Amino acid sequence: MTGQITNATDAYESTANLSVLLRDDEGRIAAGYTGSAYRIKAQRTKDFLVTLHSAPDHAKVEVYAQPA
Repeated sequence: MTGQITNATDAYESTANLSVLLRDDEGRIAAGYTGSAYRIKAQRTKDFLVTLHSAPDHAKVEVYAQPA
C-alpha cells in the first residue's frame, strides 16, 4: 500500500510510525499492519509504503500515524 504523509508542524520528524487497519463490510477489523515513514521535513509531504502480506478482501482502509 502506498500513500503520503504530511508533516504539518514546524519541526523535522525523523520517524512516523504507521498503523494500517483493514475493515470488512460490517466494519470489523479484518487485518492490521504496521510501517514507518522516515525523515519528514517540516511543512512537507512524503510518500510511504506499507507491505500488506496476504491482505484479505476488505471494504475500508484506515491509516493512523504517530510521531516516534
